[in-house]
Amino acid sequence: MALSSLDCSVSVKASWNATKSLELTTLRDQGNTSKSVSFTLGTGSTQCDLLFHDRRIVAASGTDSIDLNGALQDAFQDDVDFAKIKAIVIVNRSDEDCSNPNHSATDAQIKVAPGSSNGFDGPFVGGSSGGVNIDAGSAVSFTSTTGWTVTADTGDILEITNNDSEDEAMYDIYILGTSA
Repeated sequence: MALSSLDCSVSVKASWNATKSLELTTLRDQGNTSKSVSFTLGTGSTQCDLLFHDRRIVAASGTDSIDLNGALQDAFQDDVDFAKIKAIVIVNRSDEDCSNPNHSATDAQIKVAPGSSNGFDGPFVGGSSGGVNIDAGSAVSFTSTTGWTVTADTGDILEITNNDSEDEAMYDIYILGTSA
């Protein structure tokens, strides 16, 4: 069943305040920058009609293969079959203790990349050997107002790999996209 409404945004913000003391004065460099992309319900530019989010655990040296077109369900237990991805946000929460799911804090680093088979290339360069490492306590965000194409059965797998050979990793994932 289609969503009746969906309003969301993805934001990135950075701020800084740096000083350098000299003999007679102190120099200061301070500022901030931010960018927010808002999405409304639909399938066009700056629109989305599908949302998936989850907290997941990956065993030591394990890989979590996420099928973007065929195996996900949203919070309402409706199937989510992405045709385009507009945003991916991943937060590595390995450094946090959690009771549901049961997880003890670790320093596990994860890697997000296209699947080694039928990989979703999206914002990544270099295929499955590319991707981005995310340290424990860190996050990444990828946004496209027009979206990256998901190709069912040949280009729809996103992999989250635990780079730690001893400890499990815990992460949150948020994916916005369209059904057409």
